[in-house]
This record gives sequence, C-alpha cells and structure tokens, in this order.
Amino acid sequence: MNYIYIIMYITAIVFDHAKAAIWNCNNRYEHKNPESSEGAVWCADEGGSCSGPGRVYYGAHLTWTYVGYLGDGESIDCNNDDFGCDPLWGTRKKCYIERYRCHGDNCQYKQTGLLQYDTLYVAIDFSRISILKTIAGDGSEGSNEEWYIPDGEQTITMNVNHLQYGAMDGMTTDWDLDDNGGCTVDLNNIGSGSHYNQQLITETGGSCQPQINTESTDTYGFQTCFFPSNPTTVVTQDVFESGLKYTFNFQIGDWDETDGFDNGPIYDFTYTEPDHRDLFAIIDNGGYIERYFTRTGPNGRKARLFLTYWVVPDYDDLPVYFCQD
Repeated sequence: MNYIYIIMYITAIVFDHAKAAIWNCNNRYEHKNPESSEGAVWCADEGGSCSGPGRVYYGAHLTWTYVGYLGDGESIDCNNDDFGCDPLWGTRKKCYIERYRCHGDNCQYKQTGLLQYDTLYVAIDFSRISILKTIAGDGSEGSNEEWYIPDGEQTITMNVNHLQYGAMDGMTTDWDLDDNGGCTVDLNNIGSGSHYNQQLITETGGSCQPQINTESTDTYGFQTCFFPSNPTTVVTQDVFESGLKYTFNFQIGDWDETDGFDNGPIYDFTYTEPDHRDLFAIIDNGGYIERYFTRTGPNGRKARLFLTYWVVPDYDDLPVYFCQD
C-alpha cells in the first residue's frame, strides 16, 4: 500500500512539472534576459502585479514568457494563472515591463521615460537663428557685425491653440496677452509696448557678431544666435498631430558704425506643419525634431531660422491661448 502511494505521488509531481515547462507557454522568451536585452524594468515579484502601458515579461534567469501588450489602465498579476503557464518550474519568478505605447495600430517598442505619462505635449522653440555671413563688416567692429532686430513690430504668430510655456521653470516669454490674446510674440518688445532695436545674443548672452566666412555645409550655418525674447511655447498632442501653423513677420540685420541699420533677411510667410504627424515620430528621433528656413538679404546677408520640437510631460495646469484660425 505504501509502495503504491509513493509511485502515485511521484507520477503527479512529474506530470505537474511537465505542464509547467516553457514549451507550454504561448509566448516564449528564452536564452536572454528582458532587462539587459530589451531595457525592461522590474515591476513586481511573483504574487504582485504590473500596470501598462507596455509588454510585461514573467520568469527568471534566461527563461521567460510575456503578454503581448497592456494598454493604459490595464494590469496583470505576476503569477502562473494570469500568464497561462509556469515558464520556469520550481523557481521564484519576477515581472519586468518594457515601456511603450500603441497609438492606433502603431506600437513603438521603445524604452523611454516619456511613456510613463498619460498625457504628452510638444514644446516648440523659435528662438534660434543662425547667421551665415559672407561679406566683410562695415562697422567699428572691423570684420564683425552686430546683428539686431530693427525698430517696429517684428512678430511670430501662432495660428493654433497653445499653452503658456513661460510659467514653467522661471522662463519668460513675451507672448502679447493684451493686444493679441497670447497668439503673437513681439521679438523686440522691451516692455510697455515699446519696439526698439533689440540685439540678437549668443548662447552665453553676448553680442551676436558673426565673423566673415563662407556658408557652412551643415544645417547650423556659421554662428548660432538667439532672440532674447525666448519665443517658445507648448501644444497638446492633439494639436500637434492635427497640424501646426505659424506666421512669421520680422527682419534682422546688422548695425553699422554710423548708427544705421543694414537690411538683412526678411521672414514674411506662413508655415504649416503637416497634419497626421505621429507624436512617436519625435520620440523615435531621440525626443526632438527640427525644421529650418533659410532667407537671404542684401549683400549676401543670410540667416537660418530654426524650429525645434521636443516632447515634454506635465503641462496640465497651464492656461490655454485660443489662436485657432
């Protein structure tokens, strides 16, 4: 009687172990570790639970199973029942998650800290303008020229709804709230509605004085300068993916030794960013993408205006400027 009982007990163990093997798992992930191979991060020990979005792996060492995709708000318990098998019998297992999101039928298998957020935004920076100087200077600075934004209204106008970026991190942005409801930034507005000559600056805050040079072959030109008014803003994901639109109406140039303004490139056009652009196109490109527009003024004075888009989280509490045309 004891002999029969022992045989039955051993048979049951062998049978249960066979059912628990990795080959009984629908999704097998073997001979590698999801943390080192996929950039997955720990989300639970066996008995805990993990929440999406992303792919959750369950197992240990180099033997794992996984669920194809968990969406936002979905979760799975880290146990044999929820995963439908025991990928490594007799071993205490863990769950790891590879963070990504599916946008429609487009799933991005990317590990990025941005994807932990439920809502994402796109920041738009208009502040960088590269001066491509091809002539000798005519001022007291010798071969240098000091580049300015001239008198009068020199503007960039948003034609889509956007957010008040200047409220974050102590940034200041001169979007005109009084006259244009936050839809226009005056590049040379020094306060109180005055529009005087405003000097372009370098990244360190110095004067923008490009040297004589031939045009560079790269997209950055010869010397990168910036608008001091910091024309930067933020749009929601929906606005970005529906298509953006801006109107430029400004000029830049150099100041000569007789206190005269030498006309430079003029930007007087409306640009439309194509619609249906997926936010993941930015994420896949390292978190940002760029556009640039080259214009030439008299005597070969040339400049490139850059637009930089990058993905940012957590702008829920900022006021919206309604500029949709």
